[in-house]
Amino acid sequence: MKKLHMAAIALLLLALNGCAASVYPFTFDSNPQGATVICSDRTIGYTPVTMLFDKEKMRNSNEAFDTRVCSANWASTM
Repeated sequence: MKKLHMAAIALLLLALNGCAASVYPFTFDSNPQGATVICSDRTIGYTPVTMLFDKEKMRNSNEAFDTRVCSANWASTM
């Protein structure tokens, strides 16, 4: 979960710096890798997984991407 928070900080820093690209890449990773990433009850993929967010949509929206609604879950080996 700590890595998800670090990724959120990285996304915020990218937003403040105004990178030249038209999207913000946001990567979820875990240790060990292979966890299922779920955001707002929607499966995103398996770590490491990168999502791309359109800069214009984020600038013109009152809502920012909230990583608190995301979790990294591992399948049980039991």
